[in-house]
Amino acid sequence: MTLLDAIFRRRPPASLNSVTFDASRYRFQGDQDGARVWFLPEGGGVGLYFFPLTPDLPAAASTDQLREFYAAQGGAQMQVVECRVLPLDGVPGIWLICKARDEQARGAAYVGAITVPFRDFSFVIKIQCHEQGMTGAREALLVDEALRNGTGRLEDGRFVPIGWSFDDERFDDRLPQHPLSRVRRELRHIASSVRIDAMVKDAARFDWPQDGA
Repeated sequence: MTLLDAIFRRRPPASLNSVTFDASRYRFQGDQDGARVWFLPEGGGVGLYFFPLTPDLPAAASTDQLREFYAAQGGAQMQVVECRVLPLDGVPGIWLICKARDEQARGAAYVGAITVPFRDFSFVIKIQCHEQGMTGAREALLVDEALRNGTGRLEDGRFVPIGWSFDDERFDDRLPQHPLSRVRRELRHIASSVRIDAMVKDAARFDWPQDGA
């Protein structure tokens, strides 16, 4: 470190090395195409991305608008399961889970993402898990129970849940190997263990949703 660096404490540039989390259970695959990649033991993957550009997010929006933004980005092929703002090592971030149809596997693919945006750059940690083997197991179990206990009904041959959703978190413990359950579990683990370099945390912050929820 030079004398001038010591005096002015020049901030190091942000990079993939600026964000860490507990990846001890994952199989590290190295850096690939600008992302740091791990494989999950039960299938699926985790990627850490750094984007050295102003985040393409709606500034000063409500979280409802943030959810609508992601839904519009994904189009008709993607469904937003969860979207909220939460603190990540003291920095406001976005928790997002989306569901899409995997045409090749003829099942559902679930993508979870934790985004940490600053004014001039952002980090994204992405998790992706696919249905494997028999698809629709979550839906089949819950439909059968709902029809028996009156919390769902059939309308024109289509099942309609009453007061709940197939994607509700309360069903995850009963179906721990379902890809949605796994994505949520890994997102919670990463969100609780993520650490951001102290010097990078001093960078200009993103203009956040006013409702903060």
